This record gives sequence, structure tokens and C-alpha cells, in this order.
Amino acid sequence: MNKDISRLISLIEFSQESAKLKIKPTYHAKKYQFCCFEHELRESPGIHFNNSNEECETWLTIDRLHEIAPPSPEDPQLIQWLEVPNDPSKKPTLRRSIEQQSLEKGHLGTNEDKTQSNKSNSTLLEDLPEKRELESKHQAYIATQWKPWASEEGRRRQTIRIYSSLFKIKRELEGVIEENQLEFVWGIGMCVGRMNGIEVCHPLITQAATISLDRETMALEIGPRDVEDHLESALFASADNPGITNLEKAYKDFTARRAPQNLSPYDPSSFECILQSEAKFLDPKGSYWPEQTSADNRSIPTMTEELKVTDTWVLMARTRSKSFFVHDLERFKKELQGTSPVDLPPALCSVLSILPLVSMDTNLG
Repeated sequence: MNKDISRLISLIEFSQESAKLKIKPTYHAKKYQFCCFEHELRESPGIHFNNSNEECETWLTIDRLHEIAPPSPEDPQLIQWLEVPNDPSKKPTLRRSIEQQSLEKGHLGTNEDKTQSNKSNSTLLEDLPEKRELESKHQAYIATQWKPWASEEGRRRQTIRIYSSLFKIKRELEGVIEENQLEFVWGIGMCVGRMNGIEVCHPLITQAATISLDRETMALEIGPRDVEDHLESALFASADNPGITNLEKAYKDFTARRAPQNLSPYDPSSFECILQSEAKFLDPKGSYWPEQTSADNRSIPTMTEELKVTDTWVLMARTRSKSFFVHDLERFKKELQGTSPVDLPPALCSVLSILPLVSMDTNLG
């Protein structure tokens, strides 16, 4: 390696350390612009996992679903008195009164149907001779028709909300402003616990991801970008965790042995080793959560003083911060350290020749 490249690498390392001092990390994934944990996706209909093939690596597919309206009561009298919100979290109620015109017509009430009626032309529920019978029909409707609908529709609308959020993120990524870029990542290995009084719920490894649209089905497809995955080390360095140096070394050694672009949330061998190391390096009392729970438990463990590291994953959208500048410098440094010869521009070589060699021991404060 010639002198100019050595000097350039030293400058890159100095810039990396300087940038790290200015990073203000987010410790909880839910504080990002978008965050959706694995268990939230697995509980929702219309979501398909690991649909990769030889042509395309697709880690997640989300169907475009549509709302289904609440069922109409079968009893004509109940139709007149029942008010059914188009919301599976709100139970149908009986109106206190209805207009005489409604009694004659008969229709399924909605929030939009609320009008101020003249009391002289209204029938009060309290005055209705069939009040008890109507209340019984109301409860039967909730038990036999509304609850089954609400249970399924609540999950369906969860998928619709996730689809809507991701579709919006897709559009932002396509028309993003350079100065305030949005980053969409797939995080693997949730770290949950308190470090020096700071509550942490954040993935250890992140992989930049893409969102594409299937024009035929309108489904959203999520897969990895063609870039290396990243260790979220700044998060733990800012919390003054002494184990981060050993963890960074273990991660570097592990990724060097692993085949390039071989990370997959569905292949434990592509990340499990580093997650087990994290639990050991970052907290002497920490634990690798899969060893303490069942394989089908994909939920986030309870926050405690001891760090727990899961093998679950999360989708996140966040503003591109200085940490990504550090990643870009790291990729540039690797290019310089590679086996292929690098020809630096003459102007850059001239600048490097007159600069003193920057030492990583330089005081950055």
C-alpha cells in the first residue's frame, strides 16, 4: 500500500471517529418515523414471508386488502334501532330514540345518520313496549354476527394500515430530498434492556431494504438492497458500553467469513453467532432470548435491567443520520484496502502529500 493511500485511509478513520461523536442515536425503534415488529406482521392477514426465488429475493409481501363493512342484522326491527360504527373496536349500540319516518322505512343506522329530530315525531327506546326483546336481539347480534366480524376485521385493518404506511414510505424514498434522506431498513436481533439507565429496544444488525410494487396484484414486496448489512454500534458506544469494541471485532470477523450478501432473517446461521456474542459482550448478565423461550414466540421480551437479545426482526424507516456517513466512509475504506489497485486523482495525491499523517490517537475532543 503506497503512502498516499495510507494517508487517505488515516483521514477516513479520523473523519469516522469525529462523526461518531456527533451522532445522537435513537434507543427505541418505536421512536422512528415507522416501526413494525415481526410479531405484529405475523398476526395480520394478507402478509406472506420469504417469497424469494432465483430471480428476486423477496423477504416480505403485503397484499392490498380492502375494508369489509359490518354485517347487517337479520331482524328488521333491530335494523331500525341499531347504530353500527364502521369500526371493529367500537361495539354497536341501540339508539335512544328514532324518528317515526325511520320506523316506517327501516334502515341500518350509522354515525352519518345522526340528525336532530323533533321529539314529538320520535319514539324513545325507554317507551318502547318491546324494549327488553330488542335488547336481547341486540346482544345476540353482537355475539353471533358482530364479534366474529370485528375479530377478523381488526386484523385485516391492521394490514391495511401497514400497507398504507409502507406505500407512503415507498413514495418518499422515490422522491427523497438529498439533504434529508429517508432510510428504510430491515433490523435483525432486537436488543431489549436497560444500559446505564437508558431503555434500549433496537435491532443490532440492519440491512438496507427496498419496497417495490407488483403492478398486477398491487402487493408491496420488500427485499434487501445490494449493500452490506450494518452493525448498529453507535447506539451502544453512545451509552458508554465497554463491550462494544469486542463486539465490533467479532462482527467484522464473522462477516468476513460469511458469504457476501448472505444475510437473511430466515436463516439463523447468517446472524445467530453475532447475536450470541452481543449478549455476552454487552452485558455480563445478558442472555440470548431464543435459548429461554419457545421458537414460535416472536414477541418482544419485557424490559428489564438485564439485556435480552432476540432473533426476531423489525421494519424501520428513519431519517438518514451521520451514522450513514460513517458507513459510506467504511465502504470507501474497504475499497482502498482491497486487493485491486486504486488510482487516486493527481489533485488528491498533491493534497495528501502536504498533509501531516493523521493519527487515530489524535484528541478528538
